Amino acid sequence: MRKIIIKQTNNLVKIAKCIAKRDNINSIPYPGSHFKNNKELENYLNTLTNFLKNPEIYYLNKKSLETEELDKVSELSKSYFKFI
Repeated sequence: MRKIIIKQTNNLVKIAKCIAKRDNINSIPYPGSHFKNNKELENYLNTLTNFLKNPEIYYLNKKSLETEELDKVSELSKSYFKFI
């Protein structure tokens, strides 16, 4: 189950990068630190999903969210998911 969660989360990150490039948004939601519990992961996935649905709304609120520049975004390593 852990591998599936990691793989699907990284797939969402890849999709978010493509959408950001398409819409000329230079950053995407990205966790600032490792997830400590299920709630943090769930909150991040909700933020990422909201970005995928409405990137224009994210762009307006990006200062209040943890973000990462597109050039610096990479896959989330397994260490982000230690709690699972």
